[in-house]
Amino acid sequence: MRVDGEICPLPTEDNLCPPQAAIIPDEALVVYIPRGNAERKLEIAGVNLSMAKWIDPRSGDVISIETPFAGQIPERPDPIDEDWVFVAE
Repeated sequence: MRVDGEICPLPTEDNLCPPQAAIIPDEALVVYIPRGNAERKLEIAGVNLSMAKWIDPRSGDVISIETPFAGQIPERPDPIDEDWVFVAE
């Protein structure tokens, strides 16, 4: 996963919660985006999956995304600066 065009960093003293991703090739992708990452651009190269959704971990609400996922993680729903989980299958 790339964050702002760079390989996703590991947690540091200044950035305790960078986004994290898990991939099952050609099947599924899960990205956890902790609060405080609203301004970051997230991409995962080489992944094309047909269904995508946002999950609000605070409420469990699911927001479906109409377009297939092709590597660029779409803009997060409001509140943009809170935790979100992106899932593509």
